[in-house]
Formats: sequence, structure tokens, C-alpha cells
Amino acid sequence: MASARRSWRLDSKEIFDVLVNDVDSDIEEDPEIQIEEVIQDLHEVVSVQDHENDDADMSENVSEPEQGRSRGRSRPTLRGRTRSRGGRVRSGARSTTRCSSGRHASTSIREMDEANGWSYEAVQQPPENPVFQEISRVLAPIDENSSLFDCFSIFFPDSFWKLLKTETNRYAAQMKAKQTRQGILKPGTMLYQWKPVTKQELKTFFSVVIHMTLVQKESFDSYWSTREIIETSFARKHMNRNRFRAIYSCLHLNDNSNYKPRNDPEYDAFFKLRPYFDELCFLCENSFYPNENLTIDEGTCGFRGRVHFRVYNKDKPDKYGMKVYMLCDAETGYILRMVPYVGDSKSVETIIAELSEPYFGKWHTIYMDRFFTSPTIADLLWLKETRTVGTVMANRRGLPQVWRQQPLEKAEMAFCHRGNLTACKWKDKRDVLMLTTKHGASWTEVDTKAKGVGVTKKVKPDCILDYNHYKIGVNLNDQYVSYYSLNRKSMKWWKKNVF
Repeated sequence: MASARRSWRLDSKEIFDVLVNDVDSDIEEDPEIQIEEVIQDLHEVVSVQDHENDDADMSENVSEPEQGRSRGRSRPTLRGRTRSRGGRVRSGARSTTRCSSGRHASTSIREMDEANGWSYEAVQQPPENPVFQEISRVLAPIDENSSLFDCFSIFFPDSFWKLLKTETNRYAAQMKAKQTRQGILKPGTMLYQWKPVTKQELKTFFSVVIHMTLVQKESFDSYWSTREIIETSFARKHMNRNRFRAIYSCLHLNDNSNYKPRNDPEYDAFFKLRPYFDELCFLCENSFYPNENLTIDEGTCGFRGRVHFRVYNKDKPDKYGMKVYMLCDAETGYILRMVPYVGDSKSVETIIAELSEPYFGKWHTIYMDRFFTSPTIADLLWLKETRTVGTVMANRRGLPQVWRQQPLEKAEMAFCHRGNLTACKWKDKRDVLMLTTKHGASWTEVDTKAKGVGVTKKVKPDCILDYNHYKIGVNLNDQYVSYYSLNRKSMKWWKKNVF
């Protein structure tokens, strides 16, 4: 972590100087397939014979993996029912019941799967394998000779400073007039002494904020402290503490007089941030073209105050906060597009379409978790010439039933195919279910570390190896943001998003 932080730390001196001197579910409940139990006490012997016949009939079809994958991983050859270093593959599914009526039910379910287009014959490569031909590149007007402030100015252009200056002064004037009408404006208060802020003051203000993200202290006042043990001169040198607090208190990005209440058809829960948020999304999209592999996931901005679209996510560092769906480049963590969650009921299809629309038709591969993945989403993206790789819930509508219910032993895997869509089930500590339109029934032997054992060999499906490698774009972005966050309590949710 320390080395990563050092490698990504900004050379803040240059930015400071310039600023001072010149931001549906698709789920169905698991259908309970009712299988009659017809084993009777009077026919116990016949039942045992049925069990033995079933074991003999349900032989497992095993296919050999294709050799010569471009990665430098070795490939084992797995044959018959034997296990080679912990792996055997089933391209078909056996019945989970031993009675004759269970056998008929399993056959019927399999026929239903096949009628829906699923095939249990292992296919090592998908029928179509289109090639991504775009080139990842920087689209913004900068080059290797550009300064760090030039890069900073891409996302904080002059229009941002103009908007911030206008709305901050407007909000201060509105609050001052309101307190004057109510007769509560007192001499010596911040609003009573308020002077309109200038663009240069706002740049100085943000330079102090950047300083605060680099030098962590317990409170705002600590940055102006003259105590020898915690003293830093930068903030005190460039801005008065009371002026900093006044600007921070009145900071605004939209005109409150245009706000629509929640019962209004034009109500926008993201109103406070909407002007700059939309501009920032536009700048992110038009400043960089990504690599082939993209990641869709949720990001959380920590906030424990009162806002109706606050969420809880136990898997995030900030468990309470505001959720934003993000599309990121898998290799760099660069944010390409964002869709905020504001308590609405957008379907997963709508969210993915909004995030991915500019990159349709280029054969990008999007990696996503089980919240987003389903056969419907995979088909939708394939029609848009975009590939999908993701974990999937076992109760998603459209999955093959026999494949889904098939019991596996550890390190076994089973595949099922429909067109270019491959469903992969692999047993590690528990069942892992994947959907992919990029891979077939292929796997690789890799080195893994086991506690108390050391390095061992393990066979893993290629779709899972790629998922583990590329499903990190949003997490990578969260890591970079954590290095420069301004962790200050605020009752205003939108300020937590900005800083």
C-alpha cells in the first residue's frame, strides 16, 4: 500500500502554486421441482438395484482442453473419470434422485433446457470470437510535456470556477437576505461580514483543501494552529481561517430557487450536484478511450447523515453512504461513466445501458458481479456487440435447470452452452456460477498458495481466471480516492460527494 501511495501521490506543489497565483429483478424463486418419492418399503431390494443401474448408466462425458492459450499457463489433460491434480469435468448432468420417476423428471427438465437452446455438449471455443480493434488513448489536449496542473484543469475547467463563484455568491446573498427578514442577522457573524468570493479566492480555497488531503489532521482548525507539534504554515499563509470557513459554509453548485419538491414530477434528488456532475461525466468520457476490458460495479461515498437515498453495504469500507454505479477501465481504474442511485427503481438493464452506451459496437468485454449478471443482460450486450463475463445468482431466470442443480465435488466443473453464451459451474469451497460470452469450456492449471501447504496446483476455468484479473476497475479507483479523501463530518450530503 505504501509503495502504491508513493507512486500515485501528486506533486502538489505545482498545483498549489498555480491555484494560488492564478474540481427488476430478473430473479425468480428457485422452482421446486416436485419429484415423487416412489420407493416403497415392500420393494427395497428393487430400489437398491435401481440405484446400481443408475450409477452404471450415468457415465460422465469428459473433454480435453484446447492447447496453446496465449497466456503463459500450463494446461492439464483430464480424461475419463480419473482426476488429474484435482479436476474433472462434466459436460452433462446427472440426476440428483435415484428413483425411476426422478430419472424421468431429470430427463424432462433436460429436454426443457434443450428446447430453450441450451446444449450440454462441451464446446472449447465460442462459435464467434470477434476481435477488439480500438486503441486505448488519451483524448484530452495534453501530451508528455503537459504539467500536472494541465491535467488538473481537464476536470476543473474555467466553466467550473465560474459556476462555483456564481452559485456560492448567490447562496450567501439568499441566506443573508433571509436572516435579515427574520431579524436574526447579528453583527460579527459570518454572513454579516460576508464579502463576494472571487475566482482567485476559490482556487486558493481548493489549494488548501488539497493540502488537507495530503496532511491529515484532526480538524479544520488544526491547520491554522501555531502549536509547534502540529503546526503547518501552508493554510495560514494563503487564507484566513474564518474566510476559509465562510467559503466552505456557503459553497454551492446550483440555484436553490430552482429546486423542485419531492412531489413534483420534475423533482431531481441529485439537484444540488447536477450541473457539475453532468459536466464531470462528459469530461471523463471524452478525455480517455479505454482498453478492451471494462468493469461495472458500485461505489459508495460514506455518509451517515439524513438523506433518503442513503444505503447500507456491508462489503464496502464505508458501510453507510450514497451509492454510485460506475463504469471503469479495468487496467487503470479510470472512471468512464457514472449513474447515481437516488432511491429510484431503475432496472439493471437501464443502468447497464446508460453506463455502456458509448462503448457499444466495439466488442469491449464488461466484467460485472452477480447483482448485474443474468442471461438477459448477456443477450442484450451481445446484440450490442459487447461481451460479458460475470458471476451469476443461481436463481436467475433463464439458466439451465439441470446444470444449476447438478451436484459437484471439489475442483469439478460443468459447462452448458447456448449460442455464444457459456454457463460455467465450478466447485471450490462452494459452487461458483459464471456466465460468459467470451469463453468456452476451457480451463488452466495454475499455482495457488494454500495455508500450511505452500504452493499447489489447481485447475480453474479460464472465465474465472479472467474475472479475478479484470474485475478490479472500480476497486482500483476506490483505492486511489482513499489516498486523498477529505474525511470531515458534514450534514450536507453533496459536500461529501464533492470532497
